[in-house]
Amino acid sequence: MPEEVPMLEVNLLFTISKRKQKTWAITEVHHMSIGVVNTT
Repeated sequence: MPEEVPMLEVNLLFTISKRKQKTWAITEVHHMSIGVVNTT
């Protein structure tokens, strides 16, 4: 990792990517539960 990149920026990117993953997981679970409701 280049030294000129400030740690704050790295932490921000890391937080954003983690939040995206969390959002995707919630979306997937939501779609799964909708699918279950539709099949019953």
